[in-house]
Amino acid sequence: MALIELNNNNVIKLRDESKAKKKELNILKGKEWFDLYEEDLKTFLDAQEKKESKVNFIGKKKEKRRQIIDDDHEPDVVVKKKKRK
Repeated sequence: MALIELNNNNVIKLRDESKAKKKELNILKGKEWFDLYEEDLKTFLDAQEKKESKVNFIGKKKEKRRQIIDDDHEPDVVVKKKKRK
């Protein structure tokens, strides 16, 4: 952005964006690495399930192959094997 284009509205908008990014950064700094990992994994698995649900599986039941176990504060991922016919 050129210096000439900086008017009062743009300055206010940029300050608001800066405050929002700093707030987001502070939230991320307060989280542990495994919390971030679990959130990313959950987001990925949700997106994958949504994509798989769009595909038409005729006569087949969709089984959940991955499950996150949360008995302690460390991430554990269990991958179930597919049953072969």
